[in-house]
Amino acid sequence: MALTDTACLAAVKGVFREFLTKYDWDGVNLAELYFEAGNGPRDPKLLTPMHPSARDEFRRARGFDPALLLDPLSPYYWKKNADAWKLFEEYRVDAITRFHEEFLNMIRDLRQQEKPHLDVIVTAMDNLGSPDLRPNHGVDVKRIIDLQRRFNFTLQVEDPESEWSKDPRRYQQMGQRYRPLLGPGARLMLDLNIIEFRDEKKPTVLPLPTLVQTGIESYQMVHAAAFAADGLAIYSESSIRPQDLRMMGFAAAAQAVLRHIPGGWTIETPFPVVMQLPQDYSALRTETGELISSDRGMFFIPPGAHTLLAEFRSAAPFASPPIGGRLLSISGELTGITTSSRSVTFSYRSDPRCLVSFTHRPFALFLDGKEVGPEALAGYRRFSVVLPPGEHRVIAVLETTVSYGVDITSFWSSWIIVAFGMTSGAALLTFYAAVRISRRPEPKT
Repeated sequence: MALTDTACLAAVKGVFREFLTKYDWDGVNLAELYFEAGNGPRDPKLLTPMHPSARDEFRRARGFDPALLLDPLSPYYWKKNADAWKLFEEYRVDAITRFHEEFLNMIRDLRQQEKPHLDVIVTAMDNLGSPDLRPNHGVDVKRIIDLQRRFNFTLQVEDPESEWSKDPRRYQQMGQRYRPLLGPGARLMLDLNIIEFRDEKKPTVLPLPTLVQTGIESYQMVHAAAFAADGLAIYSESSIRPQDLRMMGFAAAAQAVLRHIPGGWTIETPFPVVMQLPQDYSALRTETGELISSDRGMFFIPPGAHTLLAEFRSAAPFASPPIGGRLLSISGELTGITTSSRSVTFSYRSDPRCLVSFTHRPFALFLDGKEVGPEALAGYRRFSVVLPPGEHRVIAVLETTVSYGVDITSFWSSWIIVAFGMTSGAALLTFYAAVRISRRPEPKT
């Protein structure tokens, strides 16, 4: 399609706008817009765009048919005329940039008119680390960065398949390469491809023994990307080895620093983390006296520097009453949290809508001091609510006085039943033993 084919472009944008409007999306990823072209002019049968409309547009602008770039007898043949090829390269880069601009304008209009919560990510190939991407596919990530300053999206950078078997620490170098190019506050993500793509018959650059990145290699990829960028995406969840998936969260906490102190820890983290401890830890108390509780050893820690003192469950019977409702997960950035027996108070920051899950269905929800009533979505052992984007403080009342009283009553009554059973059993055993010992032997005939 030619740049000037406005009717066709409008029709395509209309289809995508209808798709975004029809469903309740949290965001949109404008991903990998480039020309499929194999190895550029070295693969003439794969070189695009060569549609008649594009050739005609280029001919009117530059004075020759781009098909002549592939004709060895033409004065415009790409191997003989580098200037002619450069004109076509710039035409392709301009086209890709224009496509991004057109779709970003459409998405911006949609956000202003119907979906203000819609988050936007643009995934672009790393032509700075792989310069061949520009002449071969029309990718110029610097032009995309210029658009980021206008449309305020998250830039996600992806390296090509030719790089995927190299040192995982390359992602840290990639982040260092892009961070100076972005404006203040601009968001950067890195795209990691963990899939089975290697050929056992073709050796890789590094002597890697597996067909998919696994074990230490996959952890190093996540660790390096977490150091280098604001976030990371992994393609794809289904191709990650199950034994690796549960450990990647620890690798992603690369920038957090944890130190032991008497009775607890100090932690410095630029982002929220989950601190996993044995289940005999009942709570963590911050330096300001706030209590963070958990009955499963998973404690939400907001960003910043904290001193955390541990509180333990008593090993004695009847000593650990039930903990009330808890926060299970949050999609936004958790900036503060305090838990009590019946409620959770937390603050968060999120560009898209924020999805929050609790152990109990909220009886009441207060957003910045005002009661709101979002419908709770029931899931497996959790209840989730959708909160608005931005920075907010939330109080979630997860148990009423009556329901918490029922929990306490159930807890103590179950212990009373257990104690009664144990006492009764012990009494019966004692009675039986006393009877057996005190009973006289029967006379023998």
